[in-house]
Amino acid sequence: MREIHWHTTSDEWPFFIQGSGRITVYVAPSASRTYDFTAGGVGYIPQGASHYVENTGTEDLVYLEVLQAPKFTDISVAQWLALTPRQVVQDHLHLSDELLDRLPTEKPNLTAMAGGGQAY
Repeated sequence: MREIHWHTTSDEWPFFIQGSGRITVYVAPSASRTYDFTAGGVGYIPQGASHYVENTGTEDLVYLEVLQAPKFTDISVAQWLALTPRQVVQDHLHLSDELLDRLPTEKPNLTAMAGGGQAY
């Protein structure tokens, strides 16, 4: 649902409004934890920790990302790879040209995804 990403300016507190989901958090260099949530649950993700959110239920997962920053910013792994010089990515990760061609250079507007395209 929400690809691997991290926030460079704030911790994150995800508040789950509807459905059930899972967050996996990676803290460099080698620690990770996975947490399951349902509506009403609140998580905590430290600043700079990469993480992703997945829907584990049968209904839509609705959650609110709360950050203590004047402006929302994040870095998604797909966009980061798309904007890194191609040869560097290929030399280290051995990804195909076809895969690299499909990586987005811009992130989608996440609020437009919620509610069938209606921004909240």
